[in-house]
Amino acid sequence: MNFYGGTYFAGLIHRGCAILTFYYFVAALILSIDFLFIRKDVRDVAASPVRARLTVPEPARYRDVVGMVRWFLFLVRNRPSSAGPIGRNSISSRSSGHVRHRGSV
Repeated sequence: MNFYGGTYFAGLIHRGCAILTFYYFVAALILSIDFLFIRKDVRDVAASPVRARLTVPEPARYRDVVGMVRWFLFLVRNRPSSAGPIGRNSISSRSSGHVRHRGSV
């Protein structure tokens, strides 16, 4: 405590940082409310979680996670296969090494 100038100045620093943290929290809340409910210039469905159904996981995703954790902990023998949109046919699993640009044949 002597490094900060005693308990009085340590208390002042603590209170100042608490006030600063409170202002950051309030600013984050205001910006979130503005983005989610007030701004109308964002028209992309995935950009606003309130308007998008895609951000809510389906029950099958929870089963996939539980299955992968069980496989990772060696509680089951075979690796589970996913049949949903994040499964074998997802974009990340189809990377073939080259990228086709718009207009290329």
